[in-house]
Amino acid sequence: MSRSAERPREPILFAHRGGRAHAPESSLQAFETAIRMGATGLEGDVWCTADGVPVLHHDRRVGSALRRRPITALRREHLPDGIPTLEDLYRRIDGGVPLSLDIRDTTAIPAVLEVARRHSAGR
Repeated sequence: MSRSAERPREPILFAHRGGRAHAPESSLQAFETAIRMGATGLEGDVWCTADGVPVLHHDRRVGSALRRRPITALRREHLPDGIPTLEDLYRRIDGGVPLSLDIRDTTAIPAVLEVARRHSAGR
């Protein structure tokens, strides 16, 4: 197919870490806010917890200054409230917008693919 015969596509307007000016970044609330404000795609950084759960968070570490720990060293239940799992995000958006996932921990790739495939099956 030639380029001239292709139909122009609308650009995808990705919200980087959600609507972080209006809600905590990378939270479900931030992603929902971004969609309400007109974002047509969502971007987030993905890490994998010690128990293999892909989660969305910008920084590699969580916790207060004196007790910062790598996400990869913590089990999901030991992460602070407000850090959503990738599964949480997929359930919330229900395929409504494209995702751009920056996989910050390469060991997370199999778990991310598993979640993504499960939510794209039948679409």
